[in-house]
Amino acid sequence: MLDTILGKFNYLHPTIHAAGKFDYDIAGNIDKAKREFNYEPKVTLQDAANELKELTT
Repeated sequence: MLDTILGKFNYLHPTIHAAGKFDYDIAGNIDKAKREFNYEPKVTLQDAANELKELTT
């Protein structure tokens, strides 16, 4: 809400602006990227999660 108010006065505070975006879901489906750009990920999300888990244990 604070970010919106500051924006009305053409003011951008980087930290407040970034914090104001935390409630957005930025994850998305990659089907369109696969279809339109022939995108083929080399690592699956599950593979990345497993690797991260191994690194943190």
